[in-house]
Amino acid sequence: MIRLDKADLTSQEGMERALRGYFERLKSQPDITFNGMLGASLVRCDYESRSLVLRIETKPWMENPNGALHGGVAAAMLDMTMGTLCRYYAGGGMTPTVSMTVNYLLPTPVNAAIYLRADLTKLGSSLCHTTGSAWVEGCEDKPTCTATGVYFAARR
Repeated sequence: MIRLDKADLTSQEGMERALRGYFERLKSQPDITFNGMLGASLVRCDYESRSLVLRIETKPWMENPNGALHGGVAAAMLDMTMGTLCRYYAGGGMTPTVSMTVNYLLPTPVNAAIYLRADLTKLGSSLCHTTGSAWVEGCEDKPTCTATGVYFAARR
């Protein structure tokens, strides 16, 4: 759960504080959850534009038989990024994935820094719509995969 005070929901500083705390807690228990195993860290978030950028170091266990990032792991990374953004704007509660589409554009290398961006496109009374993209460090103009996601987001 993302721990939020009311002040966390109304400002850039609150968003940064809440999301940094959330990812620090995940990293402190890397063997307990899949999201913790991914080891994401907050790069930046923007309260006004409703966006989030994470960084993940890919590791050998994430590799597919062809030596690139496994598509399921790439999808999980995008799902976590988009879902976390929805979770923040829904007040911190759970936001299960309703549907998600992933487009694989380029092979993603293993043992590299991957950046993931999520943008909230619509937050309704019960559903949150997002877009996402991933790229290798230094290649923001060449996404390796993109996604759209819909999350159940009963706001608190």
